[in-house]
Amino acid sequence: MRENLLGVVAGIFCIVALATSSFLFLARSGWYEHLIVASTGIDLDNASEHKLTRRLVADYLFTDRVLAPELFSERERLHMTDVKRIFREIETVAFVAFAVFFLLTFVLRKSPRFVRAIYRASVTSLIGIGVGSVVCLIFFDSIFTAMHRFLFANDFWLLDPATDRIIRAFPGEYFLTFTIGYGVILTALVALLAFTANVKSKTTL
Repeated sequence: MRENLLGVVAGIFCIVALATSSFLFLARSGWYEHLIVASTGIDLDNASEHKLTRRLVADYLFTDRVLAPELFSERERLHMTDVKRIFREIETVAFVAFAVFFLLTFVLRKSPRFVRAIYRASVTSLIGIGVGSVVCLIFFDSIFTAMHRFLFANDFWLLDPATDRIIRAFPGEYFLTFTIGYGVILTALVALLAFTANVKSKTTL
């Protein structure tokens, strides 16, 4: 019973780690940004401005650089301060989740019950990801808005395309395409976890 429970816990922590780390990887990856831009055509107008904005935002989120006041409005900079805080929290969650998963796996790696519990948690998560993906695609705008209202205690995220360059470089099409790709990659990673756990459970019998 204890090994089954710890296996489920380990599976959940691994999936959380995969979800957070893959999100950060995609958010930081230039190749994925180019793929989004190519598939949405959001740079058909003012391409150089949009590319510069996305590069400056990425530098701000993942380095110690700041957003220049002469390029970004006060509202944009305040919003990105909140976003950067959330990114740092996601990084912490990813680190802790991986640490807990590897610790439990190292201690109980020879237990068939533990490994089978990870497999069951992975399969259940795959079903949840599938259902969640369909719901997200159908109600993307509503979910996107609700997520911002939940994550931010202010309305700085309500930017004006006429005055704020960030919303022009990151329109709704960008986030929708990002979400689709993220869902595909997360599904593949969890499926790999399930496959590995299934194979491992048979070899530890």
